[in-house]
Amino acid sequence: MFSKRYTFIQPNEKMVFIFVFFVVLLTSCNLSLAEQKRNGSSWWRTVTKYWGCPNGWKSFSGHCYLFVYKRITWMNAGIECHNRGGYLVQVDNSHEERWLTSQLKDEVWLGMNDIQNEGHWRWSDNSFVSYTNWRYSEPNGGRSENCGCYCKNTCYWSSFNWNDRPCSYLTTGYVCEKKK
Repeated sequence: MFSKRYTFIQPNEKMVFIFVFFVVLLTSCNLSLAEQKRNGSSWWRTVTKYWGCPNGWKSFSGHCYLFVYKRITWMNAGIECHNRGGYLVQVDNSHEERWLTSQLKDEVWLGMNDIQNEGHWRWSDNSFVSYTNWRYSEPNGGRSENCGCYCKNTCYWSSFNWNDRPCSYLTTGYVCEKKK
């Protein structure tokens, strides 16, 4: 019935329209993502889980790490990590150990303790510590030193090594970890 095809936009104009449409769409998505990130929404946490680490966290081997330097007890460091969606760092192997110590600027808490059973070290999630890297003669604190940390200057060592300390000691920081 109709011999002519009617179009409202010419082919060149279609391309311009599509381009402008996508620019507007992407811009609004980026603004929305920025707002979601600022508000700490669960949607943004889901995105960072698959795409990377939250701002301020460092990525290594499928995990995110946050290095915090301030005087704090072991228990309070664990609470702060939990509030940030993570846990005090668990060192699983020598590869992770080397990376962590290369990032350290000061002494920090590790996520291990032997509070429940002296000499039987467990991570904060109650799993057993299988990989260890204690400094020679450590752990040596008995019932008075039940939490693990990286120590250097206050232990008079030349490099960061594992040490046991009283959990109430105000170590100069902590490292949070969480899976991506």
